[in-house]
Amino acid sequence: MPDAIRIERDVEMKARDGVILRADIVRPERPDRVPAIVCRTPYDKALRLASYAHLRAFDAAANGFAVVFQDIRGRFASDGEWALMGWDQVERADGYDCVEWVAGEPWCDGRVGMMGGSYEALNALAAAEARPPSLRAIAPALVGSANARMTTRMLEGVVLSWSALIAIDVIEKRAARGQVDGADMGKAMGALVDPARIATTLPLDELPPLTIPGMPSFRELTERLMASSATVTADLDQIEVPALWTTGWWDQAGGSDLFREVRARGATSAAREMSRLIVGPWSHTQHDVHLGDLGFGQLASLQGGGIGAAHIDFFTRHLGAAADPSPPTVRYFLTGTNAWRDDVDWPPPSGVATPLYLHSDGALLTRAPEATAASDHYVYDPADPVPSIGFRALNLGGSTVPGPFDQRRVESRGDVLVYTSAALDTTVEVVGDPAVELFVSTDAPDTDFVAKLCDVDSHGISRNIADGLVRLCWSDDGRQPREVAAGDVVPVTIALGLVGHAFLPGHRIRLQVTSSAFPHFDRNLNTGNPPGSETAGMPAKQAVYRCQGSASRLMLPVLTGRVDQGDRDAR
Repeated sequence: MPDAIRIERDVEMKARDGVILRADIVRPERPDRVPAIVCRTPYDKALRLASYAHLRAFDAAANGFAVVFQDIRGRFASDGEWALMGWDQVERADGYDCVEWVAGEPWCDGRVGMMGGSYEALNALAAAEARPPSLRAIAPALVGSANARMTTRMLEGVVLSWSALIAIDVIEKRAARGQVDGADMGKAMGALVDPARIATTLPLDELPPLTIPGMPSFRELTERLMASSATVTADLDQIEVPALWTTGWWDQAGGSDLFREVRARGATSAAREMSRLIVGPWSHTQHDVHLGDLGFGQLASLQGGGIGAAHIDFFTRHLGAAADPSPPTVRYFLTGTNAWRDDVDWPPPSGVATPLYLHSDGALLTRAPEATAASDHYVYDPADPVPSIGFRALNLGGSTVPGPFDQRRVESRGDVLVYTSAALDTTVEVVGDPAVELFVSTDAPDTDFVAKLCDVDSHGISRNIADGLVRLCWSDDGRQPREVAAGDVVPVTIALGLVGHAFLPGHRIRLQVTSSAFPHFDRNLNTGNPPGSETAGMPAKQAVYRCQGSASRLMLPVLTGRVDQGDRDAR
């Protein structure tokens, strides 16, 4: 008979400074000791125990693992003061203490793993960088890009909706101390119910969720995101244990870069050689068979793709008896053909960097432009931004829903440049990390450029595959500011994140270029002043160059198929 399963609530752990943190534990009821998997969450351990879908607690317990969900310091049942995004200090210390506490429990055999999604994933990374002796493996899911600039720009999903969600517990804790203010709850609920409306608030410093006592200001939130993410990323060379990374094509900014960093810089051969990556057709919060306006078949979901089983296999391999055979290093779902693929690394080493150049009349061709002076122009007005449709969005109820959607209503605007390839004769598999290399100018002190890769089917429906943004005042690495004079032609590279898509015969490859995607990204007001304090913006005249010496292009990692169809019928 299978083991009975035991559930323990609010089990106390004393951190090194005496603060009590509380956990819920699900474990098999058996006489021998078992390995444990820990998830440290800011989102209420009781809810996460039932809702964490990448590895369900009761499935893990049925396979011989104890599962521990702990509220982090200052959140829900745990004592102390919450350190927002404290991955550089607090979560490292508390994560270390939690791993060693679990390892010492009488039901644990001393081998511990960690898992979690999003914020929880960064908690696991922070703990791994502290090197607790009992930690053997981690499984971070839904983790964002190493470049936190993208995350700080996600106005509707992160700055508003996520902050409002976090604020609920902050308000309830203050209410428990008698510090009741009904207006604060109204601010949080307003942002949760209608974040698109709240996103129009200027200046950003007055965004309602961030004016609630106990919440960071707009500047503090964005600075904390940058500082904490930079610390976690910088210390990936401290990670000694293998990591199983799970992400989706429409999940924020990806996460494959962190997988590559650990593979390149991990502290041990186990971290470098035994880490794994799984990518599915998912967003940050949706992991079923449908996303956007497409269905990907029954094998596309977490369950259909066997993601829970892959986690069991991973933790069995590193916390218990080795599973057999060894899984592939990379497993991804190729949209378009809707099938799972295996490969030896990310990006796949067999990919061929293939340029598609911007030409006149909206053509996207494999040959470089011959003109000595040519450019396309539009005016970006922050008072009338391009609506965000189908981006890699953190969807917590806002208007920007992630996934592939019909883009024609966006492409019909005068402030969106559109470039399209010829119809393809063969299937073209684009797998890797595409980018857009533009030569641009503006008459504003600062501005944005947004790019979107789309698949145009045989009926003319254009659906988004990947996207990215760059703020002109940033350097290409997104970390150091740079000065750009009005009218100067400057090169910018827009990373589009990870992609695994097959463009089918008869389809076309399309690139959009514009300067806004609101309310997914905050609007650049074009003033050059720090974001947060401005109450109004000004229009900017934009130019994208497509000529010798300034040949803007889309760079695609092509596995199979030919993009060059004679450069015919490319409009």
